[in-house]
Amino acid sequence: MADLAGRVLAGDGGHGASSGTMPDTSEKFHPLWLGTVVFAAIAVFLCLVGQGLRFGKFFSRGEASLCAFLVTIAATCMWMMWAMTWLSQVNPVLYPFMQGH
Repeated sequence: MADLAGRVLAGDGGHGASSGTMPDTSEKFHPLWLGTVVFAAIAVFLCLVGQGLRFGKFFSRGEASLCAFLVTIAATCMWMMWAMTWLSQVNPVLYPFMQGH
């Protein structure tokens, strides 16, 4: 059991297939930063669309402010859900361990 824990901590998931080197942290979390930038860009774009609708006389000033607030809250909540889901799959703690094979 201690051997399994050592292999899991070494990064091969307890399967013995590790190359002996851990990936660079910046390399491992690159998709997280990329996803963060994408969510932020979409939120900024939608906030600008809301302001554009204000200047096009489709929204009042209060409606444009509400639109920016709701877009920000929605983007933050969706990003948090996506980030937690992604982070839970980066390096799972529990691996199936078959005995007798």
